[in-house]
Amino acid sequence: MKPNPTIATQPPPRPKRRKAFTLPELLAVIAIMVLVMGFMGPAVNSIKDARSFDAEVYNIADILNQARDYAIANNTYAWVGFFEEKGNDPWVRNKVNAGQGRIIISTVASTDGNRYAATSNTLVADSVANPTATQIRVTQISPLYKFENIRLAEFPGPDDDNANPNWPVIPSNYQVGSNTFKSSPAFWYPTTSTATASAYKFEQIIEFSPLGEASRIANHLSQPPTPWIGISFRATRGAVDDPTQEGLPPTAILVEGLSGKVKVLMP
Repeated sequence: MKPNPTIATQPPPRPKRRKAFTLPELLAVIAIMVLVMGFMGPAVNSIKDARSFDAEVYNIADILNQARDYAIANNTYAWVGFFEEKGNDPWVRNKVNAGQGRIIISTVASTDGNRYAATSNTLVADSVANPTATQIRVTQISPLYKFENIRLAEFPGPDDDNANPNWPVIPSNYQVGSNTFKSSPAFWYPTTSTATASAYKFEQIIEFSPLGEASRIANHLSQPPTPWIGISFRATRGAVDDPTQEGLPPTAILVEGLSGKVKVLMP
């Protein structure tokens, strides 16, 4: 078949070239992106810091729950000790520097199922072969925990401006971190230690009984369960309070005395 001479063959149309950004336009876009990221940086860091702080509080609550569970499962007494250290100093094992901004936690338990029952009781390491009648042997049931950029705070009272009306009123002698909550005797980390500059001395102690009850220790004697033990926290940046949290209520943990159940209270 002969081709039709009236139909002319034409080459396919060429695709149109897309116009690219010019160099000044690219520089303008980059400058805008840098400016936006500069504004977003502090906000992103604040959100990240807040999430880290909340995670630390929940981790501390988990440590308390684990101690309670251990006491129940082993029909013994467990003690959770709190120590505050200076947060703007680099953390070095076996170097103790009391202050605020870093919380150290250690958990021990009675090896023989005994508890504080007399003013002469003392806690000694499980390695003591022949303890006296007044010595209570303890064993370490957790590693040494450290939490950065956080400190113990006063539990808000009903008259405080930032108090939550739904939170219970906690007397100061049932607030971890208060001077009136301090225990005597204390226990040490490591448990084989004594009064040295390289050992942690835990005087802020919560006790869990074989029934799971929570109580404090005062004047060498375990106290009966109280309605609540309160632990209040503030976020810090090193050893100083986080300025973004100024005026806000603290975050807290409540430990119910009769059941030992642990509850986190967010602002």
